Amino acid sequence: MYLTQKQENFTQNLFKGMYQRDAYIDAYHPTYAMMTIDANASRLANNEKVKARLDELNLLTQDETVATVIERKQRLTEIIRDRSPSTIQAIAELNKMEKVYEAGILIDNRTQILITPGMRTLAAREMMEIKEEEAKLLEGDDAQGPGED
Repeated sequence: MYLTQKQENFTQNLFKGMYQRDAYIDAYHPTYAMMTIDANASRLANNEKVKARLDELNLLTQDETVATVIERKQRLTEIIRDRSPSTIQAIAELNKMEKVYEAGILIDNRTQILITPGMRTLAAREMMEIKEEEAKLLEGDDAQGPGED
């Protein structure tokens, strides 16, 4: 398996956690439009050689002395529940790991609700229906007049 230096740089960037777009820009220094950069980055990220190299890099980091994601989440949860001075930082770190800030809104320390664009549309539609029903009820009250039931 042979990768060019730019492909290797792109793969290393992905391995470090960079987004595809940023990894591609850093490795290739393109002057294309963002749409082209995104298409190229996506195509490269799905390249079999790149995927194989990424798997190889991930295997190299698997070591019993390194905490797994689950272990790290468990430890952060312990810190939160112990109410230690680091509770706020632990909550923030756990939220980052769970991508709470990117995907939705945080309700409390235990619950997150992910709101998709479809859910927003549905909620807006339901709110309009509720307002229409309230308006009809108010019109009905006004039509009866005061003291009439």
